[in-house]
Amino acid sequence: MFDGKSLAKTMQLAARTGSLPSNGPGRGENPALGRVEAKDQAVADVAAALAEGALSVGEEAGLPLHRFPLERTADAHAAVEGGAVGKVLIDIG
Repeated sequence: MFDGKSLAKTMQLAARTGSLPSNGPGRGENPALGRVEAKDQAVADVAAALAEGALSVGEEAGLPLHRFPLERTADAHAAVEGGAVGKVLIDIG
């Protein structure tokens, strides 16, 4: 079952360490499989959080969206380098 507090702690840890925590593989298991399962679980947790509305973006969440069409990719990059607050998005459609 999805637990928003657990997800938040996991995401904070991932931001600090650059990796997702894992209990590791059990005895006789392939270590790479443990990492794959941990990643799969993290993806499932984030997807569940999105579906439940726990992760929001946009002005109401304090993260303004800055949209740029594909032909203005250089401007989007400049916005990121300039310290734009929020999410910088490139529309490709």
